[in-house]
Amino acid sequence: MTAAALDFSAFETDMNAALTRLDGLVERQQAVKSGAISFDVSGHAAPPEEAPEAGLLILLDEAEKGPETVSFGFGETVSGALGQAQTEFDAFMEKINHDVMNFAHVESGSAGSPYATTRIDWSGDALTVLAAGTSQAERQQHSQRLARELALRNLRLRMLTTVASAASKILLIISNPASAVLALPMAYQYVSQLSEQWKAIQSLNQS
Repeated sequence: MTAAALDFSAFETDMNAALTRLDGLVERQQAVKSGAISFDVSGHAAPPEEAPEAGLLILLDEAEKGPETVSFGFGETVSGALGQAQTEFDAFMEKINHDVMNFAHVESGSAGSPYATTRIDWSGDALTVLAAGTSQAERQQHSQRLARELALRNLRLRMLTTVASAASKILLIISNPASAVLALPMAYQYVSQLSEQWKAIQSLNQS
């Protein structure tokens, strides 16, 4: 996938649509509250594998009930669907942390022996180091790689703001205070399943 193939406009549409769909789910779940929340996955209109809403309901149900011995305290782990959601969110946050530390840091070439390295800080200053003998073709490849990484970074930061907004909505339908810390992983999984652009990015990262 090239930088040009990363359609920020389509991604923005995905993000807005995800929040709109989540608003509908939150409203429906609030409407069925009667002293306790009931997340009826079986009664959902679409099957779980085709409906991110149904997947989110599974996560909410697991968070509300929880494994018998898990309190979701600091340093503790979760299992099942929540464990997978947490793992995916942690991997996403690792990339965000890298983005915070470095506006952009791109290396081209073999691991441990790049022929080109560019670092751009938050002030916009850029430093590129080229190995001796770097060809024009390699320079062009590095330039394309840098453009792609900058585009990916912008999409990751937009995803972060969407996930934070989605988590704030999910908190409205979590009745167990101890499960509130899981709102972000739930939100990340829900939003990521609704964006074809994000799925393409994840596929690219795994290739």
